[in-house]
Amino acid sequence: MIVTGVLGAIPFIRVAKNGTLEKPIKTAILVGMAMLIVMGPAIYNSVALNVYLQGDGEFDGGDGEYSGESYDPTEPEAWLRAGIIALLVCNFVPAAICAGVWWLGRIVNPELERVKLETDSTH
Repeated sequence: MIVTGVLGAIPFIRVAKNGTLEKPIKTAILVGMAMLIVMGPAIYNSVALNVYLQGDGEFDGGDGEYSGESYDPTEPEAWLRAGIIALLVCNFVPAAICAGVWWLGRIVNPELERVKLETDSTH
């Protein structure tokens, strides 16, 4: 899902870089939201799991007949910290894509947005 999200953002980045993006702010927000929906859960899960396991965290599979069906973290505080870090990262990546599309669209063709604002204010 992460690769799909990144590949899905590439066409918008190319259009912004070419200067043919008509509404950079609106497009950047829509692309950022779509990337959050597509990539957010996958990034959250992979970052949280990796941060927790790198901190020597483990999961308890339980005992008895149903052992292995549900896993509880052995260190709940470390799991909470890993979740907070993952939440920040999963929101940062789409925000960075959104900012990149908006910035490229604005820098490459700054007159387009200014002309749109001027024509809207004259009506």
